[in-house]
Amino acid sequence: MKKLTKILVLCVLATFVAGSAMAVTLSDDNTGDYLIFPAYIADGPFETPIQVINTSDTHSVVAKVVFRGSAFSIELLDFFIYLSPNDVWTGKLVFQGGKTYVQSDDDSIATGWNVDLEEPIWGDEQALNRALVEKDCEYEQYGYIEVFEAWNGELPKDIDNTVDKDEIYDAYDAASTAEIAQRDLINSLYGSFEINLPLQGLSASENAVSFKDVFINNKLDFSETSLADALATNADIEQLLNKVQAFMPYYQDPDEEGVTAHMFTFPTKRINPNSSCNAATTTQGTGPFWMNNGLADQEDPYCVEYGLTYYDLKENSPGKDQDLFSPVSEKQKSEFCDELNINLSYDLDDEYEAGWVRYEFEGFATPYSEVCTMTGAPVIPLVMNFGPKGMSLYDAAYEFGTCLGD
Repeated sequence: MKKLTKILVLCVLATFVAGSAMAVTLSDDNTGDYLIFPAYIADGPFETPIQVINTSDTHSVVAKVVFRGSAFSIELLDFFIYLSPNDVWTGKLVFQGGKTYVQSDDDSIATGWNVDLEEPIWGDEQALNRALVEKDCEYEQYGYIEVFEAWNGELPKDIDNTVDKDEIYDAYDAASTAEIAQRDLINSLYGSFEINLPLQGLSASENAVSFKDVFINNKLDFSETSLADALATNADIEQLLNKVQAFMPYYQDPDEEGVTAHMFTFPTKRINPNSSCNAATTTQGTGPFWMNNGLADQEDPYCVEYGLTYYDLKENSPGKDQDLFSPVSEKQKSEFCDELNINLSYDLDDEYEAGWVRYEFEGFATPYSEVCTMTGAPVIPLVMNFGPKGMSLYDAAYEFGTCLGD
């Protein structure tokens, strides 16, 4: 009987996949079924509030939230959120007592189980305050977050025109893999996050990076989650994220304009460390870029070399009795080895108090198919400024990679 059930499920999946012309895309309206929050910081005075919104006014959604460290993308915590139509889940990462915690008092997260009533205990009754798991070789205070839509469906609304959270929980619990694979494509999730310095009264926000039609077609549980559970692949995500250049302004004037952090997230790297905490082996979540450009016999395995050129924001130029002019005469080289990398402005060039940097990801060519060998590296670049004038967080400007031969 189990074998017959498995065959039927596979047939349904095959029919569904064959009958759909689905292609994952980078969202142009900030909604989707797969979200990447490119950075969180919960170190010392920093904290990171996050929110996930279900923008559908008809469908309830179950989504899995996964927190990953900055060094090797090791999964440090995961849980499910249960969103009724037009619902939002909120939480935050904070640093307390030497550990990073996720906190939430939202009724969209189940924080326990009531044995007597045989139903979940929700966050508004028993708040979540859970530490990220400490892993060898990993950094818990910095990282990034993924959100996967696991299920959606139309459920009856009560007299207040809302859907009971217990009903959503039960519907997902009862759903089969075949039913999950046949659900509607609604792409209704929207995410945003803040990086705050509450003691200084500083806060900045940005949207999560959203993808449409990634489509998880397996029933998710609390085991490791990756795009192996989806119709979309790591190669799809990499092609959408590949960039050959990023253009990022900076300040290093703490008394006036403030300082800047340039953040670079590589969400398809997923390289396991060895006992010496060096990048060693690929995982199910590792994308083709790293397979082709991160050979283990390199001096620095699975690191990305990049070029950087500095420009003066004041556009000083020769012939105006000024010693400095833009750009610096020689391009510099460096490398990113973590999966979330942060360049602070005072670690960059010290010639200019205000300027911008051209980051170049050169010499990479990844064959994603017989018709597409793509240039660039799969990265999400983000800029954060903070100082006396306030705090800001925003997407960098960039140039996408191209398929060679197009």
